[in-house]
Amino acid sequence: MVCWATAAVLGIAVLIETSAVAFTVLKLAGAVYLCYLGVRTLLSGFKKSDDTVAVMGSAASMSDRIAFGQGLLSNLTNVKTGLFFITVIPQFISSADTPLRWALMFLVFEAILIGWLNLYAVAAGRAGRSRAAATIRRALNRLSGIVLVGLGLKVAFERR
Repeated sequence: MVCWATAAVLGIAVLIETSAVAFTVLKLAGAVYLCYLGVRTLLSGFKKSDDTVAVMGSAASMSDRIAFGQGLLSNLTNVKTGLFFITVIPQFISSADTPLRWALMFLVFEAILIGWLNLYAVAAGRAGRSRAAATIRRALNRLSGIVLVGLGLKVAFERR
């Protein structure tokens, strides 16, 4: 998010919005990445195991570095995130504002986002510790994989 926010403030996000080539390259990169994540998630939904942690697939054994890289790549190739910052940031920041105001606004945004994601993670973690959760998780992985591939294809083939 910090990368997109900085890009919006510096005008790079507007360049991506106005340049058909830059927009298309970013959009197709995001579509390919969505399809890749979808196929991985879909395949993890077919793993059979009685061990709840093993059913979680590579997420349980994923290192912090890999998880960070995956999240960063996912966010940077998400054109919709860039468009969000292009449309929202200009409403709250003028050229007369100081970098301190920009930083404060981004920190508030991040605090809200991190708070929500942590609450979501705690709730999902507690709900996922039962034997029934393993079966539900496999089904959700299959469904999520199909949805991610579908979204990737939609993004790839949609007109601006």
